Amino acid sequence: MKTALTFTAIFLAVISFFSQSVNAQVSESWVKQYNGTADGYDYAESIVTDDAGNSYVIGSSDSTGLGDIVTIKYSPSGTMLWVKKYDGTAHGDDRGIAITMDDSSNVYVTGYSEGIGTAIDIVTIKYSSSGETKWVSRFDGAMHMTESPYCITLDGAGNVYVGGSGPSMPGESFDFLTLKYTPSGGFGWVRYFDRPIPGGAEHPTAITAHGSAIYITGISVAPGFMDLVYTVGYSASGDTLFETPYSGTGLGGRKASSIAVSPITGAIYVCGHEYSGSPVEGINYLTIKYSPSGMVTWAKHYNGTDSDVDEATKIAVDATESIYVTGFSSGISSAYDYVTIKYSAMGDTIWTARYNNSEDGDDRAEDIKVDASGNVYVTGWSRDFGSRYDYLTVKYSPTGSLLWDIRHDATSATIDSKAFALGLDAMGNVYVTGVSNGPTGNEDITTIKYVEVMTGVTGNTNSTPEGFELKQNYPNPFNPSTKISFSLPNAGMTTLKIYDMAGKEVAQLVNGNMNAGTHEFNFDATGLSSGVYFYTLQSGEFMETKKMNLIK
Repeated sequence: MKTALTFTAIFLAVISFFSQSVNAQVSESWVKQYNGTADGYDYAESIVTDDAGNSYVIGSSDSTGLGDIVTIKYSPSGTMLWVKKYDGTAHGDDRGIAITMDDSSNVYVTGYSEGIGTAIDIVTIKYSSSGETKWVSRFDGAMHMTESPYCITLDGAGNVYVGGSGPSMPGESFDFLTLKYTPSGGFGWVRYFDRPIPGGAEHPTAITAHGSAIYITGISVAPGFMDLVYTVGYSASGDTLFETPYSGTGLGGRKASSIAVSPITGAIYVCGHEYSGSPVEGINYLTIKYSPSGMVTWAKHYNGTDSDVDEATKIAVDATESIYVTGFSSGISSAYDYVTIKYSAMGDTIWTARYNNSEDGDDRAEDIKVDASGNVYVTGWSRDFGSRYDYLTVKYSPTGSLLWDIRHDATSATIDSKAFALGLDAMGNVYVTGVSNGPTGNEDITTIKYVEVMTGVTGNTNSTPEGFELKQNYPNPFNPSTKISFSLPNAGMTTLKIYDMAGKEVAQLVNGNMNAGTHEFNFDATGLSSGVYFYTLQSGEFMETKKMNLIK
C-alpha cells in the first residue's frame, strides 16, 4: 500500500511538472507609436527584421497636411534607433508602400511621390543599417503620367526589383511595370506587360525573385472580357521568360494578392480569389502552382462554411515546400473569420484552421509567416467588443492547432486598430505593425513586439526555490542551440538577454512577469557567428551574468 501511494505521489508530481511545460504564453514586450510632425494620419504598410532582432517599418506620415515616406528602425528592446523621411521634389503627397532587406541589413523601400511636371513617380531608396541614405532613384515613365509601385524584392546578386503599374504608350491606362536597379542604385531596365486587348488595364500586386529570375503577378481587366490572373517571369537581363494567364473555371472576378517561390524546386505559388460563377458558392480562395517555366501545375479553391466571400490575402512557402495561405472567409453566423490553410506541394490540403473571435465579429487576416520549426503566425484585424477593430495575432502549431492568440486594443471609440504586416526574428519573437489611435487621438504607426514568456519547461511552482539562481547553459559549447535555466523565489518582472563580446544585445528570451519557480528556455543561435556570448538574468534587484561558447 505504501509503495502504491508513493508511486501515485510521484506520478502526480510528474504530471504537475509537465502540465506547465506545454502552456506557452505570449505577451507584449513593447508597443511603440510614431506620430509625425503634423499630428495627422500616420500608418505602416510593412515590416522586416534582421538576425539581431532589430525591426524596420515602412509607411507614411503626414507633414503639414501632406504625406512623406517614413522608415523607422527599432532596437530589440523597442528603442527607436532612427527615423528617415522622404519628401519628394514637388513637396507633395509621398507614400511608402513596401520594404525589403539584404544580408547586410541594408533596407530598400519604395513608394510613390509627386514630381514636378511628372504627375506621380516611383521612388526607391536604399538605407544602410545605421540609417545612412545610400541612394535614391526616381522613375518617371515616358508618358509622364502616374506610375505607382506595389512591391519590391531582391535577387541573389543584390539587384533591386520594383513592381508597379503605369502606361507604356499613349492611350494606355495601366500596365504591369517592372523596374530593375543595380545594388549601387544604377538604373537597369524597365519592362511592361500589356494584355493585347482594347481598353485593358493590368494591376500587379506582388513580386518575388528566385536565383536570377523575377516573377510578378497581378490581374488584367478589360470591359467585355474575363478578368485574368497573369504571372510574368523575367530573367535578370530583362528577357521575358513567360507570360502565363489563368482563366480558371469561374466567370471572372479574379484577383492575385501574393506570390512566393519554393526554395527547393523553384516552383511559383500565387494566392488570391476567384468568383465561382455560382451564387451558391460565391467568391473562393484561389491558390495556383506554376512550374519554374511558368506552366500552371494545379489550382485549388476553398469555399468556406457560409459559401459567400472567401478571399486569400497572403501566401508563404517553407523549407519543405509546404504552402500556407491565409485570408478571410464568411462564417455562418460570425461575419468574416481568419482562415489559414496548409497545402502539400502536390496540392493536397494538410489542414485548415478557422479563427472566429468570441463575439462572432469580423476577423480579417493580412499577413502570414512560418518559422523554421513550421509554426505559423498570422496577423490582421478583428472586431470583438465594441464597434472598432483591434490588432489580432495568432500562432498555429505545424499541425494546425491554435497555440495562442493575442489582441491589441487601443481603446478608441472612433479609430480602428489594424495590423497589416508581421515579421519574425531569429529568436522566434513576433513583430506586427499597422495603424492605431495615438495619445493625441489621431492615427499613429503602431508597432508591437510579442514574446513567449513561458516556453520550454517550467518547474513546479508549488515548491518555491529558496533564492535566485542562474544556471550554466547546457550544452556548452553549443551549436546552434542550448538551454538556459534559472530559479526565482518570487514572481516579478524578469528579463533574460543575450549579449555578444562587444556588449551588443543580440537576443531577448524573456521580457515579462514570471511566476516563482524554475524555468528553462531554449536559445537558438542559428543566425549568429561563432564566439563568446553572455547571458544576463535580471529580476527585481537580482542580476547575474554567465558566459557561453558558440562553436560552428
